[in-house]
Amino acid sequence: MSSIRDYFNSDLMGNACEASTFSLRPAPNCAEVIIHARLHLNIEANARFVSFYLPPISTPDLLAVIGALGDAVDLLLEKPVAVQGVEKHRETASSSDLRFTGRVFIYAETELTKDEVAEATQLLRKRGLFLLYRGPGYALERNTWRRPVAFISYDSSDRDTVAAPLAEQLDRLHCRTWFDGYAMRAGDDIERSIAKGLTDCERCILILSECYLANQRWARREFDAIHARELREGRSLMIPIRYGVSERDVAKFSNTLANRRSIDWDPARIGDIAHDLSIALLSVGREDDEVRFAHRGPMSWREYAGLRLGLTLGRVFRRFTARRGARP
Repeated sequence: MSSIRDYFNSDLMGNACEASTFSLRPAPNCAEVIIHARLHLNIEANARFVSFYLPPISTPDLLAVIGALGDAVDLLLEKPVAVQGVEKHRETASSSDLRFTGRVFIYAETELTKDEVAEATQLLRKRGLFLLYRGPGYALERNTWRRPVAFISYDSSDRDTVAAPLAEQLDRLHCRTWFDGYAMRAGDDIERSIAKGLTDCERCILILSECYLANQRWARREFDAIHARELREGRSLMIPIRYGVSERDVAKFSNTLANRRSIDWDPARIGDIAHDLSIALLSVGREDDEVRFAHRGPMSWREYAGLRLGLTLGRVFRRFTARRGARP
């Protein structure tokens, strides 16, 4: 289950942004609060707006903090930041050239009632700011329909170097994965949670490293479980990523994986790797997953339009079926 902090980290990331952290004491009798902030910039829309993450705070103090965020917004807007467009020529502009929309997104660990949100809205409205408040209820609602499309199976030694960066990059592409850093919380039954993740997800991304191939506990159990599911369903579910191991090493571990097209891990190419994976995980309407996954290189405008339409329809279909409680 993703937390409100996870959504602060992944939402609104289609825009360039400048992150900062600062402390705020809204009143003399209030404790100092650490605020995480982002200035979001969109050169194509000639717009900029801000978002904040607020840690757990009592409701009275939280309202005081929100009322004091107007000064924090001013600080964010004062610092000029260079921003590039996403088009081919990638025009460059200064953030000060972009129009501030007045929109303020707040991701907070404290749930507010409708009346309290209305009060907070009025506090910022006095500064010409327009609030969109997202508390724990927002994360809970998102989690009810955002089902992971892939399970990431990895050895714990590869967590920080491969698994976590890949999960974050895929999430930015709206391709949610079952990654234990997001999906499990303190007190969860590990074996039961992993079994559920392997059952619910459509595909499994295997981070094949020396440690993974030698791991005879969790990694081996996960591989055996997803392999057994492949045999039951009669379709390809595993996408291997080789991290410092050869094809011969993989063949010694599993003849099944030796015959799969794998991806060589390169941290400098994480964006391209995540993009290729997102195509394989989110595209719909093609029977041959291996051909679809292998497609690289220049595309005609018809191929590109078809790909984008497939990705969009895939998201809509998954959200609709998840809300109805059906398996996509």
